[in-house]
Amino acid sequence: MSGGSYDYAYGKINSIIEDIDEHIQSGIEYKKENPEYEGSYKTIGKEVKELKKLLHAVSAILRELEWCTSGDTCPEDFLAAYKKFKRKLKESLCDVSTLKSLMTPKRAKLAQFH
Repeated sequence: MSGGSYDYAYGKINSIIEDIDEHIQSGIEYKKENPEYEGSYKTIGKEVKELKKLLHAVSAILRELEWCTSGDTCPEDFLAAYKKFKRKLKESLCDVSTLKSLMTPKRAKLAQFH
């Protein structure tokens, strides 16, 4: 499959997931050498795991979209995958429309320009 209509955006998200994993692992290694170190993941670990699940789901649906719009798969394949994506999203964290309201005011303002 060639994909590429969105410059392989799903791969960039996968790269971010890998970066998160590497950051967590480096914190674990640092903690082994510095037992007094608490690190941020003690406080936000559960949320980071949930975020990674969401990022995996977004990556998967972006891949489906990219393959569809590149002509590698048919629109029906994308629609079936999107229906599954929406169902899983509703079952998990929250509805997409509420995500922006979860941001701090400063972050929400910055998000307008990206």
